[in-house]
Parts: sequence; C-alpha cells; structure tokens
Amino acid sequence: MDFTETVGVVRIRFGTDSTCATPVHINRADVSTSQGFTSLNASSRPGRSMGYYLMPGGANLTATITTTLGTSVEWDTITLMHTVEFHAGPDEIQDVCIPVPTGGGGSSLGEIRTPLQVFGHSVIPRFSYVWAADGPQSNQRRTYVTGTAPENDPSTWLRLPNLVTGDYALFSEGLLDFGDQQVAFRTSGGAPPQSNRTTVIEGQIIDARQSFPNGEHYPFVSHPAHFQGNILLYDRYVENHPAALSSLSSLSFHTQWPHSDYPGGTVRGPHGGTVLAATSSNAYSRTSFSGRFQSAQGKLATTYSLPVVAIYDQPEQWKVPVLALKYVSEPQTIIGGQVRDTNYDYVELLSYAHPDMAPPATYRLGELRLSQTARVTTVHPGVNYTQDHRYCFNEVRLHYTASNGAFINPVAQVTGGFNGPDFEGNEARYIGQGGFYGTPAVGLSQPSELFLARRATQGLVSFALPQGAWRVSPGATFVNEDGTFSSGNVPSVDVTVGCGQRIDPLPGLAVSISPEAACQSGNATTITGSVNSGDAPIDRIWYTLAGQLFDLCTSNCLKDFSFNVPLAYAGAAITVYASSPWIQGVASASDTVPSCPPPESACFQVHLSDYNLFLLGDYSGGHDVQGRVAAGGNISMSDFSVGAGLPASGIANTLVAGQSLSLSRGGVWGDAWYGNSLTTDPSVVFPRGGTTRGSPIDFAARGAELRKLSSQLASLPSNSTTTLESWGGIMLQGTDPQLNVFQVNASAFTGAKLLSINAPTGSLVVINISGNSATFTGFSHTFSGGIDQRGVLFNFVNASAIKAHGYGFWGTVLAPYANVSFSNGSFDGGIYALSLTGNAEGHINALIDRDICP
Repeated sequence: MDFTETVGVVRIRFGTDSTCATPVHINRADVSTSQGFTSLNASSRPGRSMGYYLMPGGANLTATITTTLGTSVEWDTITLMHTVEFHAGPDEIQDVCIPVPTGGGGSSLGEIRTPLQVFGHSVIPRFSYVWAADGPQSNQRRTYVTGTAPENDPSTWLRLPNLVTGDYALFSEGLLDFGDQQVAFRTSGGAPPQSNRTTVIEGQIIDARQSFPNGEHYPFVSHPAHFQGNILLYDRYVENHPAALSSLSSLSFHTQWPHSDYPGGTVRGPHGGTVLAATSSNAYSRTSFSGRFQSAQGKLATTYSLPVVAIYDQPEQWKVPVLALKYVSEPQTIIGGQVRDTNYDYVELLSYAHPDMAPPATYRLGELRLSQTARVTTVHPGVNYTQDHRYCFNEVRLHYTASNGAFINPVAQVTGGFNGPDFEGNEARYIGQGGFYGTPAVGLSQPSELFLARRATQGLVSFALPQGAWRVSPGATFVNEDGTFSSGNVPSVDVTVGCGQRIDPLPGLAVSISPEAACQSGNATTITGSVNSGDAPIDRIWYTLAGQLFDLCTSNCLKDFSFNVPLAYAGAAITVYASSPWIQGVASASDTVPSCPPPESACFQVHLSDYNLFLLGDYSGGHDVQGRVAAGGNISMSDFSVGAGLPASGIANTLVAGQSLSLSRGGVWGDAWYGNSLTTDPSVVFPRGGTTRGSPIDFAARGAELRKLSSQLASLPSNSTTTLESWGGIMLQGTDPQLNVFQVNASAFTGAKLLSINAPTGSLVVINISGNSATFTGFSHTFSGGIDQRGVLFNFVNASAIKAHGYGFWGTVLAPYANVSFSNGSFDGGIYALSLTGNAEGHINALIDRDICP
C-alpha cells in the first residue's frame, strides 16, 4: 500500500493562562483555515477543554480559533478569537494552548438597557427579540421581548447584559399583532445618516440613544410607516362562466389556519402562504390580507396595510411591496398509509403529495411573485404610502407527453411581466417569476416505491398568470426502471395572455389571441393572434364557436392570424387551436367574445342616499351620526353614536373605515368594518352588530363616481333665479317641476343671514357653488313652494376647503375635492366629501334618488 500524504495532529487545549495547566471548559470552539472549517466542540455537547485538528503533515496553516464560553446567548456567552500558526509535521502532535480568562473576559463587560415600542401595534412575546450583534470578536447578545417596554417606564426596558466592551450593531425582529393578521418584521442594520452601531462601555449601563437631525431617538421606539392600497385579483372568464375553475380559488393563506402554539396561523404564520413583503437592505416586513376569491364575482377584492418598522425611527430606502402568491389546493395527503391534514401548507404538500390525493383537474401547487418594477422609495416614519396591486389573471394548462420513459412531478418555471395599458386602461409595469407543480404528483419524502408505481407518460400543470408576456420552462422528474431519477430536456414556450383567457400550451407550442370589439362598425369582433412554435412548422389553425368548427388554415400556415366574428356572438366562448407535425398534441387559447358597450346616455343618475356621511379620506372628531358612516382613510370617534336611526333591517355596513378604526365611549348600532386596525375601549358597544376586518366598499371607484357626478351637475345650465340681497339674504326661486339649477359663488355665503329656497314639491334643487373655499356660519334656512331637504343638493364644484361652525346644512352636500371642518352644527341629509374634522351631528333625511336627463 502506498501512502502519498501523511497527517499531522494539532491538539488544542483551553486553560486559564498560557500554560493551560488549569483547563477551562468551553461551550464551543471553531477552527477556520485555508483547508476548511471544523468545529471542535458543538454547543450541543459543551463542557470540554480540549480538541484535535487534523492537517497535512509538514504544512504551515494560519488558523483562526473562535471560542464561545457561557451557556446562554440571552445572558452570558462570550466569544474570543485567536490567530494561531499550525505546523504539525508528519505523524506529529503539535500542542496549542488557548488562554481563556476566568469568567470570560473579567470585568471588561457592559450592558445595554433600552425601551421597545411600536406605536399602533403590539409586539408578540416569545416570537420577537432584539439583538446586539457583530461586536468585538463576533460577540453578540439576544433578548426575547416580553411585551411593550415604553420609553416612560424604564423598569420594563429590555436588557442586553454581559457584553464585551466595544461597538455593536442593533436590530430587532419578530411578529407584530395586527388585528386578524400578523406582521413578520426585521429592522435594518443601519440608520442613515448615522450607523446604528452602539458602543458598550466597561462597567456602564447605556440606553443606546443616538442624536439625529430630528432629535434623539432610541433604536426600538418606532412610529411605523405603512404601505397600503387596494388588491384586486380578477379572472374575467370565471365572472362570465361561473362554472369555470380558477387557480385563484386555491390561494393559500396561513393566517386562516390557527395553530395552538403559534399566533397568526400555522408554524410559519405570516412567513408562509400568500403575503405582501417589502424589503430594505437586510430589513423586511411582510403580512397577509383579508378576503378570499369569490367565484360568483370572479375576483378577490380587498385592501391591505403593511407596517414598516425602522431602526431609530429614521427615514430609509425601501422597495415597494412584492405580492407573493402561494397556491395549495389540497387540504390532505397520505403519509404512511394514513390520511393527514396539510393545512394547505406549501412545503408540506411539496414533501408529501400523494397521487391518490392529487386530482389532475383541480390540483394546484406553486408560487408566483409579482413586483412593481423600479419602485424604491424613501419611507418616513408615520407616513402612509399607497401602492395598489391590481391584476387580471388567465388560466394556463400545460400538457406533458413523454415519448420515451415515464415521469412524476411535472413542473413549469415562469418568468415575464407586463408594461403598458392594463385591463382597466391604466398604465402598469410589473415583473413576475415563480414555479408550479402538477400531476402525477409524488412528494419527495414519500417512499421510493411510490415513484415507480405512479410514474406516467402524460401529465398536467395548471396555474394562473396575470396579463403579460411569459416564458414557461417545463421540466419533470423521470423515473428509470431501476428507481433512479433523471431529468428530461423539454423545450420552453412563450405565451402572451390578456384578461380572463384559458391557455392550453404544449412544450414548444402555444397559441395567443386578442379579441377586440369593432364597436364603430357595429357588426363584428376582430380576433387577432399568433402561434409560437419556434422552428416547428404549423400545419393547421382552427377555432370553435357556439358548437361549430371553422378552419383558418390547413397546411403551411403562417403563425399570425386574424378573423372576424359577428357581434351576435358577444359573450360566447371562443377557442383557437393549432397543431404542428413536429409536436405531439394540440395547443389552444380561449377567451370570451367581447361586446360593445351601449351608447352613453345623456341621462345620469343621482344616487346619494346610501350614507349619512361618506368620505374618501379621514374622519376625526366624530360625534353622533344617525345613519351610515364610511371613510376610505382612518376614523376616530369618541363619546359617539353611529347608526341609531337605522331600521333593524338596514344595519349592514353601518360604520366602514378603509384603514384604521379608533372608537372610545360610544355605540355602533350595526355592523362595523375596518381595513387595517381596530382600537376600542371597554365602554364601546355594538348592540346590533359586530366588527369585521376588510372593506365592503371600493373607495377608489366610488370616489371616481362622485367626482364625475359633481362635474355632470356643474355642467347643467342654470334655469332658475338667484338674488343676493344687500342685507345678506340668498334668495333662490325655481319653478320647474323636475329640476331647478342655481349658480352661486362661494363668497356669497360668507356673512350671509338667510338662505331661502322656493321650488315645487318633488323637484330637485341643485345649487352649484363655485370657489376654492367656502365658509358657513350661523345663518338660517327657509323652504317654500313644497321643497324640503330631501330635494336639495349643494354641489361644491371645485372647493378644496369648507368650514362650517354653528350652522345646519338642510340638504345633501357633494364636495368630492373638499376637506371639511364642521363643528357645533348638524346636517340634515348627507355629506359626500374628501374628509371631515369636527363634531357636527348627522340626521337622516336622505336625498331622493333620481335620474337627470338634460
């Protein structure tokens, strides 16, 4: 036997001095050289004072030995680093002594004590902690959070004790309580313009405060910013064909599956399932959202709010949130012959999927990350940033056929995106990437004999992609006769999808279509499209419509096509097919024949009766409102009552806050909704309803409707008489039995003494008020001719500010651009505005709905 290399041995001992005559037991020791890394003593087996390192005999190595003393990183671990030269000869033992001071560093220790508070949120104990890391010789300390430790109560402050003196980086991570959702967060490793490194001083307790241009701040006291906005995941095909299946119905949300040991859902809480995630350097924040896909409407529509916690409460650069979709269709699988719950867990099903619990038609398993491109913003503490996520999805069914061999777990990796006018006509730009698994599905942790028994020559991967152009890269695990695995070379395919389409591509062959209604001609819809087959020729293109088959080409086909369909088929499903002599199977794409919208009527509807108070932004200082209240922003009310004037049959959506809802000392006489967070005290009661997180209102859409209505009303010609008296009277005289329109400048109401309205019973009075601001103080109203407040509409055409004090509006106010300040007064009717601050009372005398046909 020939030996080409001999071994030298380094015996490493740990003692109280350079002789190591008195051994010191260590927690762990790691050795790093150019030959690699090894651990002499794992922390799972502490208490040794000696270890051995094997090296090439006769070589010279520079070694870094990292020694850890103590038992708990929360209390007393100390890390020491030594550089040693190893030079053990062949078959020699080199002795190395590492001196370890008794007590792990003597008295040169210090401590950090600091508050922790995230305003508006509770930090969940056991799952949250703070770190002092990256200290001298890699020393660190961690402490678990037991609850909020406010700045004004030092007895509760967090302790990071027994720290070797020097500089440390501070950060925190864990979970925030956020209503029925949880937020997983980590703060960044730096806070511009200064580093967040804190100096520990021997024998001292420091509070880690630092000075910034905006004052002194503690590292873990934060007024979080929020990313917020609307979420719309839409599948138009399901809306038009209610029996159709969408992968969106298989989205997994871990927070809906409670686990007794873990707040916020399963083991990973907000770390698993569908989430929104924002990042900044090594910081992150992620949470989920309420709402689920509704097949009847073909959409999931909701709102979200994602807190961003910044170290030292300073501005930071953050990427806008990524929407990470997780698809898991199966609640159960088979493990060891027993049916087990998966709790719709992606990792669980990836490991233990069973073909008997994976029906090909409905099986979904995958993930897709969608991010707005080139969107990095400076995030300031306490500021809200709006970023909507609105996508229209298409269903893709990728078919696999193996001519040689058999496979399991077909997979489709996708990359792509979109740039241009989206399905709603808005400019959109996003990219995406992900991966999806199909059938036959056999989890990688299942017994190997199951791989052989359930391999197949045909497979299917089904998934959803939003509008855009995508590269789909198929793959599969081929199972050989001896049970070994191999991978097949499967060609990729490019697909372009629109909104609500059904695409059935093959590896290397796909059809894309784009229907456009030719509404101007009024007689046909044009269907354009293309076939993507690489170098493969196309020998046939055809389509089916209303049970009939129509050939477009039967040999040597061009890959681009176009044809017309009569508008009589509007709403019907159309499917275009293509085949190639080089590729086994048929590819297809389906869509719905579009219809032309009806000609826009000159008439428009005035519908301002559903809410006593409707705001697109915030409502603060609220007091008593007899009817429904809704605000797209935050609502804050104290000593209040809402909805007491509603009938018992009309308590739905009594109080709706698109963002945060804060209530104190009062009652809500119906159902309450909140988008982000709910804060109440024990005195708040809900005699006829309860609270739900979410939003039943699309505030953005309703805001657009209100602004359009205000513009339409402003364009109405005046047909009535306005007289401004010198003594302060505003006299309005109308005689039309249907509609009386007045034009009044906002300045006329400043210092007014009387507003007199004379108009017929049952008519509508529209008072178009122009001017950037308006003031209403202490004057009276009179009605004559039969008109009352249910027929009066104040339309503030362009006002951005309205101030009312000691005044009563008799009628409904439409001011979609105005911030209203209204105190010590009331309104008999409704207010539809941008925001409202003040304690004005609302009484139910809703404007009568009607159509106006000028």
